[in-house]
Amino acid sequence: MLLHAWHRVRDGTGTRADLRSVGTNVRAIMERLLEEGAALPAKGFQGACRNILDHRDALWRFVHDSTSSRPVGSGTGAVVCRLLLAVSAVSSFVPV
Repeated sequence: MLLHAWHRVRDGTGTRADLRSVGTNVRAIMERLLEEGAALPAKGFQGACRNILDHRDALWRFVHDSTSSRPVGSGTGAVVCRLLLAVSAVSSFVPV
């Protein structure tokens, strides 16, 4: 869902407002899962979740930065993929 909205902004068929709307919903879900993961007893896993949460604003900047005049760049895709992989790992340990 988030990647679809991001691709739409990149190809000009979607707007940043669309991306922000989807991103806000996805962020809430992902951060809840990361917070639950940070509370798990597995230290390495717990630390990884906390580290991601410590950088949450930077991770979501591409969604919420409406002042940026530059298009959503290809580097953003790598950030999105890393975030999705991390949260996917968390969700496999935390019941949704």
